[in-house]
Amino acid sequence: MTYKRSDAVVHTMSRTAATAVVVVLVTLAGCSGLLVSEDATPTVSETTTPTAVESQTATETATPTATETATPPPTDTTTPTETPTPTPTETPTPTPTPTATPTATQTPDDTLSSDNPWGQEIVPVRINDSADDGRNTTALTLRTIDYWNANIERYTDFEYRFVLAEDPDDARVEVQFRESVDRCDEQETNVAGCAAYLHEGTRARDLEVAAVESQGSNAGVLATTRHEFGHLVGLNHSDEPLDLMAQRYEGDIRDATDRPFPWYGDTLHVAVEPDTIDGDPAVVREQVRHAVEYYDGGADGTVPENVSVVVSDEPEFAEVVVTNDSERGCTVTDGSGALRSARNLDTDERAELYTRMVVCIGPVGEDAVGWHTGYWLGSAFGLESGERAAVFQDADYGERRSEWWE
Repeated sequence: MTYKRSDAVVHTMSRTAATAVVVVLVTLAGCSGLLVSEDATPTVSETTTPTAVESQTATETATPTATETATPPPTDTTTPTETPTPTPTETPTPTPTPTATPTATQTPDDTLSSDNPWGQEIVPVRINDSADDGRNTTALTLRTIDYWNANIERYTDFEYRFVLAEDPDDARVEVQFRESVDRCDEQETNVAGCAAYLHEGTRARDLEVAAVESQGSNAGVLATTRHEFGHLVGLNHSDEPLDLMAQRYEGDIRDATDRPFPWYGDTLHVAVEPDTIDGDPAVVREQVRHAVEYYDGGADGTVPENVSVVVSDEPEFAEVVVTNDSERGCTVTDGSGALRSARNLDTDERAELYTRMVVCIGPVGEDAVGWHTGYWLGSAFGLESGERAAVFQDADYGERRSEWWE
């Protein structure tokens, strides 16, 4: 939904074929394809090639959101090759000077700061899920509300709180989960998210809209929703927390490979599509479960203690999908590979956070599916060859088919 206002700026996030970013816009992109041969010990090398993925753009009062698209991994090589290369494009957006003309119907509470853009202590939120893709948008919205209620006073001077509206008619914010967000304030086309930038001196309207493109993993959609709410609480793309708000930040933000857990949140959901993988689906599912439990147990000290790795029954929304479906970009004919979508928050070419990984399992044998899944879960944690657990360093044919997780 697009709107104009005289007292606030709109932030948007645009999506482009590669990675795109704007000063007021977030871009992400970068799918990397990597392969592990069944006949050789995997060693990772990197190449850079742009791949379509996530993108966001922000135009002053509407903010970016991310979109992911996977690109097929390089076919059939004996060494994994990585191709995460976002190609950000910048498009600055005008920043109108705010005027402090209140437009909200509520009368400000005398006990509240005069700078409070909502004029009330409690801000009710309602949900409009037109995407209707089966995603639990209520849970994502509640997690966003909980996050900002815990952090508003840390990052802003305001003291109000958000709450899910008991009566939708009372709502001051509507979160719109859409199949696509095509425009924001008529400044950008093909955007991924949009919300008002309610900085100091602005006033919220009767109903503010936070539009979110509902595509990709739950982690990516959650990050976009939180990002848009960040604009509603008065934060711009150069404000902390940069991991959430940054869009082409001029400084340096820690790269994904330097993070203990390079994903949003503290849980990695792993789903499997066993019917796309050679072997008995029940055995394939069990093999993946062993790999997931191994990582949830710490993976020989390579997983942070405060992180959970769990099995998901929803491949469309999981952060990691184990499959060999060509529609997900898999072209593996031998061994295994991985496609990774990532978000680039600063101006260098290296990704800062991951949003989706597709693990492609070729005809390795059903009893080796777990080992190959485990190998690539190491990449999901940003681990390079020498940093993986010992079992993934020099495993031979038999070890890959053993009960290596015990």
